[in-house]
Amino acid sequence: MCMHYTSVSREELFAEHSAFGTVHNRTAKPAFTGAHNTARAKRLRVGFVSVTSVSRHAVFRAAGLQARPHDAFEIFCYSNTARTDEHTSEFRAAADHWRDVRGLSNDALTGLIVRDQIDVLIDLSGHTPNNRLLVFAAKPAPLQIAWATM
Repeated sequence: MCMHYTSVSREELFAEHSAFGTVHNRTAKPAFTGAHNTARAKRLRVGFVSVTSVSRHAVFRAAGLQARPHDAFEIFCYSNTARTDEHTSEFRAAADHWRDVRGLSNDALTGLIVRDQIDVLIDLSGHTPNNRLLVFAAKPAPLQIAWATM
């Protein structure tokens, strides 16, 4: 992550990202193995994974979750932090499901996400300390997004 804030070239940064992927890419079959959201009437299940208090994110606010069409989206928040602040209760109220995952291993969190049948999994942490990038490497959801992360 620090390389984003130094004077390395795009080629050097790409090489580092590629090396990280080579080292940490799982060669096993992805954890998500099929289409579980085939019914049109089912809400899209969106999961957010964060290692920091989600309210501290400049582009991620509880109001956005509250304003969503509730009949179309089911929100799961996977919180990997003990640190809470004045906005944490707003996020808990806005989410349909709040999961405190601090004590879970990467494999256990991967399994939980698969059992929750998440359709879109969004990483809010990137290469920050205590990230859950190895969960994303296991591919527990059919669509995975890195949002506002480096």
